[in-house]
Amino acid sequence: MGYEQLAELRSMLAEKARRQAEEKASQDRSQKNVVDGDASVRAIDILQRRFPKAFPRSPASKVPLQLAILSNLLANAEDLSLSEGDIRAAVATWCREPRYWAALTAGALRRDLAGNLVGIVTETEARRARYWLRKHASPTPKPALTLTPVGILQLRYWISDDW
Repeated sequence: MGYEQLAELRSMLAEKARRQAEEKASQDRSQKNVVDGDASVRAIDILQRRFPKAFPRSPASKVPLQLAILSNLLANAEDLSLSEGDIRAAVATWCREPRYWAALTAGALRRDLAGNLVGIVTETEARRARYWLRKHASPTPKPALTLTPVGILQLRYWISDDW
């Protein structure tokens, strides 16, 4: 091999190494976006990957979960590589969202981690969910203050009366 061929081979190997490094960096960046977020968001992402039927991703509607699902998740904490606090925060975040409460309708089927049917939502639970939705729904915007000629006169009188 001549010097030219060795130089060409060296540049090809350098280019290949650069491409592999870029691919690895892009994979790391895509995974880093999840890890950089809140611990509960990261834990929810892990739960969605591990238990997709119990924790479906966003376009799909949420499903009512088994009543003792937290204890089942805590039993699997070591397999999930999550702390007890992360799991508790993830379940609390998941179950406090309006999409979850909207899924709690009377007669809806509850699911365990594997997606198996394990119970139904009672009328009392559905009533509580409706109450929670009404209580935590975003308030309707109030109309902007409009001053009529009478209102302006009253405002002027009030200002001049105090001064």
